Amino acid sequence: MTREVCDLGAVPPHIRRAVGREAIAWHTPDRWRFQWEVTELVRVTSARLQRDAWRDWLLWSRA
Repeated sequence: MTREVCDLGAVPPHIRRAVGREAIAWHTPDRWRFQWEVTELVRVTSARLQRDAWRDWLLWSRA
């Protein structure tokens, strides 16, 4: 995700059609970085958006 679902107000329809409401658990790299760092259990060295990752999810949803 490039934006948080809570900021959007809902899972976008095109994403909901592909994977359902599971996308509620998807987060931006900044959100993942925060969640990992706040635990103080890991040191985050990289948290980035995977280019064209949506294609992987479409393939998975068709499997």
